[in-house]
Amino acid sequence: MNSLTKNDTDKIRAILGCGWQATAEDKSKQALNLMSSLNKVECIKLVEKLCEEFYQSYNIQAKNPSGSGHQAEVMQAERSNFTACEIVLKNLKE
Repeated sequence: MNSLTKNDTDKIRAILGCGWQATAEDKSKQALNLMSSLNKVECIKLVEKLCEEFYQSYNIQAKNPSGSGHQAEVMQAERSNFTACEIVLKNLKE
């Protein structure tokens, strides 16, 4: 298994953090495909970190409601991001 490079990390972040463009299921499939040749332990640590980051971003919005439609879209995107991370983690830990 190959160690994670900065390029790998950036690609995984881009896939899992693209809340506007894909469903959580699509993002998780893409990320898992990329991770198939990478060090599993390193991938788990990265995805755990990303999941926490995306969840915190979601919580900031949820704790400060503005009632705007844009805020709802941001929250939906962040929820999709951390849900994708949870799916990836479940698969990596099996």
